[in-house]
Amino acid sequence: MIHMEESSQKVKKQRQQTNMRSIINFLQGVAFTLFIFAIILSIYLISIYSARLKPLDTYAIVFDAGSSHTEMFVYYWPADKSDGLGTTSTVNEYFVCPLISIIINDTTKPGELIKLKAISDFEQHLEYLDDYFQPCLTKAISKIPSNRHKFSPIFLGATAGMRLARLRNVTKSLQVLETIREIFSNSPFQFVVARQVRILTGIEEAIDGWITTNILLENFKHRHSKKKQLEHSSSQIEFDSDMVGVLDLGGASTQVTFTYKNDNNTEQVPDEFTTNITLFDTVYSPYAHSYLCWGKNEALRRYRARLLNAALDSKRLHLSNLKYISIADPCLARGANDTLTVNSLFRSPCTINEKQIYIKYTNISLFKFTGTGNASQCRQNLLHLFDAKRNDKTANCSFTKEYCTFDHTFQPKIPENLKFIGLSGYYYVFNNLAHGMVKPKESTTERYKLRDFPQDIIAKRLVNVVSVTLNYC
Repeated sequence: MIHMEESSQKVKKQRQQTNMRSIINFLQGVAFTLFIFAIILSIYLISIYSARLKPLDTYAIVFDAGSSHTEMFVYYWPADKSDGLGTTSTVNEYFVCPLISIIINDTTKPGELIKLKAISDFEQHLEYLDDYFQPCLTKAISKIPSNRHKFSPIFLGATAGMRLARLRNVTKSLQVLETIREIFSNSPFQFVVARQVRILTGIEEAIDGWITTNILLENFKHRHSKKKQLEHSSSQIEFDSDMVGVLDLGGASTQVTFTYKNDNNTEQVPDEFTTNITLFDTVYSPYAHSYLCWGKNEALRRYRARLLNAALDSKRLHLSNLKYISIADPCLARGANDTLTVNSLFRSPCTINEKQIYIKYTNISLFKFTGTGNASQCRQNLLHLFDAKRNDKTANCSFTKEYCTFDHTFQPKIPENLKFIGLSGYYYVFNNLAHGMVKPKESTTERYKLRDFPQDIIAKRLVNVVSVTLNYC
C-alpha cells in the first residue's frame, strides 16, 4: 500500500516536470519569435527611414528644337521630401539623345531626296514626325525607371527656326506643334498642358542662355555670398559685375545678353529689351535681345542672296540657255563649290527682300557658288550686309545714336571689363579651326582664349582647307 502511494507521487512529479519543460519551451519559442519579429520590424522601419532620407529621383525630358537640329536632354534631381518647405537641389544631366534626320524621297523631283533635320522641316511632312521622335523617346522610356514615368514631365522648346516657320505659314507651324503634342501625350511621361510644347520668344531664348551660363560658372552662388557679406558692411559693390555676358550664335538667330549699369547718365532700356528675373532672392534685369535672321545659317543665306543679286545687277552674267547661274564666292574656300536651289535660297522669310530683286532678273532656279578664298573681299561683303540698314538713307533708327547699334536695335553701353562667353556657333567654328592646338583648362565648361592660339598655325590651317561643312550646327 505504501509502495503504491510512493509510485503514484513519483508519476505525478514526473508529469509536473514534463509540463514545466513544455511551458519553458513554449515561452522560449514565443521569445524567439518576438525577437525575429523585432528584427524584421527594425529592418522595415530603417528602410522606411532611409527612403525618407534618400528620396526617389525626379526626371524631366526636355527637347531643344533648334533651326537645324533637335536634341533631347534628360535631367534628374532628388524628389521633394521637405513637405513643401522648398529645399534647393542640384539638377543633373542624365543623358543626351540627338534626334536623327529623316531622309525621304522628293515627290516633286523623282530621284532626289529630302533631309528633314529640324521640326520646321516637317511642315509638309507631318506624318514623319513620329519616326523622328520615337528613337529618343524609346531610349528615355528604357533608361528612366518605369515607376517614375508618370511623374516625369516632358517639354519641347522651339527657337528661331520655328519663329521663322510661323512667319512663313502660321497654320503649318501650329500643325507641327499639335502633332508633337499628340506624340508626347501618347508617351508614358507627364504631359498635361499644351504649353509644354511651344515656341520660345527671342528674349526667353536669350535669358535662358544667360542664366544657364552663369549657373554653370557658379556666378550666382558667388554673388549671393557677396550679398551676405555686404549686409554687415558699408562698402558698395556692383554685384552684377560678377555676371558674364552671353553671345549665342544659333542657326537662325543670335542672342546678346548682359547686365548693365542703370544710373542717371544711362538711357532707360525699353521694356522689349529687358525683363525682371528673381534668382536666389535677387532680382536681375539684364539687357537681352535676339536678332532674328542673324543666325549663322540665315546670315549665310542672306549673304548668298545679296551676292547673287549683285552679280545679276552687274550684268556680267549671260543668262540665255543657262541651266544654272555660277557665282564667285570670296567667303568660300578656294576650289570649294556649293550648289543651291531657288527654294533653299529664297524660301526663308529672311531673304524676302532679296527675292523681290532676284525675280526681276531671271527664273533660273539653280545657283552654283564657287569659292575664291579671298578673305579681304569676304570681309568687305559681310560689312555691307551688317551695315545695310546703317547705309540705307531711308531707314531711321528710333533710338538715340549712341544707343542705336547694329540692325537699328537698342543696346545700352557695355560696362568696362565685362567678360563675354560665346556659345553655339562661336564655339563650333573656333573649335573646328583650332582643335587640338591648346588643351583647355579642366572645368565644367570648355573655354578658349583667342590669344592662346599661334596665328601662324591658324594661317596654315586656313590655306590647307579642302572641304567645307556648311550645316554643322
